Amino acid sequence: MALAPHNNQDLSAEDAFNVLQEVLALTTLIHTKAYQDEWDEVIELETKRRTLITACFAQTLPDHMAEKFDNAITAIVNMDQEVMALGTQKMTEYSVELQKLDYGRKAVKAYNE
Repeated sequence: MALAPHNNQDLSAEDAFNVLQEVLALTTLIHTKAYQDEWDEVIELETKRRTLITACFAQTLPDHMAEKFDNAITAIVNMDQEVMALGTQKMTEYSVELQKLDYGRKAVKAYNE
């Protein structure tokens, strides 16, 4: 996966769309990794994705590219919403587990006193 040029003004509309396709590919991978409960990889991929997003939207895009961008962005947003829901669910699960550990710790402490 190639990163965009460092100078964002060097991107043409077609180059920006190609970068957006890379963002879409990374988003798909993030989505898959979230469903596989591989959150460390999700975080790493998200960092790479943010760099590409910044490059992609650094300039004004011509009107003839609007529909292409709209379709890709819609797919990205939909997958992002699912990943965020999975993340929220996982945080809730971890919170419940931490509460159980805390209750267990308190029980052991009370028993030992």
